[in-house]
Amino acid sequence: MARSRNIKPGFFVNEDLVELGFATRLLFAGLWTLADREGRLEDRPKKIKIGVFPADDVNVDEMLQELHDAKFILRYEVNGEKYVQISNWSKHQNPHHTEKASDIPDANGALTVKQPAKNQKPQESDGGNLADSGFLIPDSLIPDSLKDDSAAAIPAKARKPSRSSSSPVKPDGVDERVWQDFHAIRKAKRAPLTDTALDGIRREADKAGLSLGEAIAYCCEAGWQGFNAGWYADRTKGGVVGGRFLPNKQEVLEARNRAVGDAWAAEMRAKMKGVPA
Repeated sequence: MARSRNIKPGFFVNEDLVELGFATRLLFAGLWTLADREGRLEDRPKKIKIGVFPADDVNVDEMLQELHDAKFILRYEVNGEKYVQISNWSKHQNPHHTEKASDIPDANGALTVKQPAKNQKPQESDGGNLADSGFLIPDSLIPDSLKDDSAAAIPAKARKPSRSSSSPVKPDGVDERVWQDFHAIRKAKRAPLTDTALDGIRREADKAGLSLGEAIAYCCEAGWQGFNAGWYADRTKGGVVGGRFLPNKQEVLEARNRAVGDAWAAEMRAKMKGVPA
């Protein structure tokens, strides 16, 4: 059952989330509406697809794994049943007090007991308390699973930079000047380059058939802070790119139609063999 949840502007600019595909980011927001009051739901990709992408041809199982690998969710199993836990749920969502308690165990196999509400605010004229959107938490609603929760209590000046905030070493195969230019683009867009962001660029480069160095060079040419195989395909529209021939969408469609036609003709010829004229 879908539920009302909070979303804040931080969702759209999280530097780790933006490295994932568009559909994966939309799935992440959709999971919030499917999760129970503890941020848990059954790990059933087909059911989740019906709840978030009923009319789209997407692979929800692969996208869930991408979110798991990026630590936005945790996929786990208890007593042979598979579940999903949205990371740092209690920090960023405030479910309505009347919402049903979770009947899904946590990763340790324990059930969360719903505590009775205390000092409940007076009901509004519509017969219910303010919707959960009336209790927005100031922080970004993107679970920042890469940071220690205790850091929030430490004054900003006293905090030590975490390892995840340091810039990764220049990978082999990436030109030094291109690497510096890419850092400048990320800095201008206030998106520091992290190991997680670089891993996302590497995955998208593989999808596009490019090396990491070629993908980063193209980002510099296009002024992109990150690389996406879909953007690259739309931008190039076929032709020779980076020394490779990239067919456009029309050429791909025509090639597919020719293959289907050739297969049908071969089948007909096989059936006609031995038939008297």
